[in-house]
Amino acid sequence: MGKPELIVQPDREKMAKLGITVAQMAQVLRSSFEGELAGTYSEGGEDYDIRIQLDLKDRANPTDVGEIMLKTSDDKLVSLSEIAQISRVVGPTRIARKNYQRMIKVSSFIGHESLGKVVQTIKRSIKDIPLPAGYNIHYGGEVEWMEESFRDLYIALALAIILTYLLLAGILESFLQPFIIMLTLPLALIGVFWTLFLTGKTISILTLMAIVMLVGLVVNNAILLLDYIKVLRSSGKGRDEAILEACPIRLRPIVMANLTTIIAMIPLALGFGFAGSMRSPMALVIMGGLIASTGLALLIIPVVYTLFDDLISKVKKRKERVKS
Repeated sequence: MGKPELIVQPDREKMAKLGITVAQMAQVLRSSFEGELAGTYSEGGEDYDIRIQLDLKDRANPTDVGEIMLKTSDDKLVSLSEIAQISRVVGPTRIARKNYQRMIKVSSFIGHESLGKVVQTIKRSIKDIPLPAGYNIHYGGEVEWMEESFRDLYIALALAIILTYLLLAGILESFLQPFIIMLTLPLALIGVFWTLFLTGKTISILTLMAIVMLVGLVVNNAILLLDYIKVLRSSGKGRDEAILEACPIRLRPIVMANLTTIIAMIPLALGFGFAGSMRSPMALVIMGGLIASTGLALLIIPVVYTLFDDLISKVKKRKERVKS
């Protein structure tokens, strides 16, 4: 239960006419009830505070508050009840704050639904509720932790893509080939989203972690393929001939490498063991990404490689014409 308290609401217009400020009113109230320290009194080696305040009988009754007198600008006295509204209310037993602002906390268990779905349902339900000025809704607890984790993982994903690209550019000594290799990532995302859709899973912290891991896994398919195409072309074969020869030869190692990873993920995807259902989406995402990237990379990467090679050839021919 809340504690009873008195609220003094000043009438600022009346106070302005009488030359009384809110600060003066507050000072008189504080001096009357809490008192002011005027000094100390020593006796028998002990010090005692001398506090000046109203006598106990004059401050024991709530109605006594309205009888407190204040001095106007023309040295007249006026009672507090004439220039302020005094009301009895029940005050809070505890005031919760966040970032130095008062807060009312509403908490609950989400049951068997995912946290993201529950939050979206709440947001749809309260989006049309008008909030008074100075009020806002903040999602804390696990929601706040989830948002921070998602933000950090998005940053980690961006850094993984950038660092992988820079590493490939340094190894291959080209800015174009790493770009073609990195196209395997959106191909893998096709499998990721289809896997989540077919299994009824949602994007979570673990699925984002799996996507970050896929950045380093799926590029291997394009690396194996383009590297062998480069070797064949350097041996004197034409572009189309090198592509047609490299794809069947590299198919077996690419399928074997990805298939071993996919098979190893099956027990984890089935959700065996403690908290297996929570780890299952992570394995499903990796499996879906590898399957899509294995199949689509062998079809799309050679086509993209051909288009970029044609573009480079056209640029070189234009430069030669300009020089000539």
